[in-house]
Amino acid sequence: NPNTSGGGEPSTGETPEDTVYVFTYGLDGKKVDGGTNVPLGGAKFILYRGKDGKEPSYDRDTGKPVDGTVEYALVATVDGEVKVAGWTASREEAAKDNNLLVSGDDGRFEVAGLDAGGYYLEET
Repeated sequence: NPNTSGGGEPSTGETPEDTVYVFTYGLDGKKVDGGTNVPLGGAKFILYRGKDGKEPSYDRDTGKPVDGTVEYALVATVDGEVKVAGWTASREEAAKDNNLLVSGDDGRFEVAGLDAGGYYLEET
């Protein structure tokens, strides 16, 4: 009975409180010049993942993900932290400036609120 205290005592009439822990993950990246290893600020990235937890399919000619096989991140800044706010099938929506991950002057960028799984970055 969920309304008992668990010690063999009569029903309390209420379900005992419990603490719920939710785990999310983040991505920390750094963009550097391939030849000099100097950090590059202002680099822009689209974050995406395979649809339904599957691996993305890629076009042989362009190297881009095939439509319908990926979901693109929609991001929002909350209390100074960039987080995933949702997902879209539209690359065009994800490519809007407000949804891009942008490296700072030190070349670093990050996003929080990711579920466990594989993620990919496309530099724009």
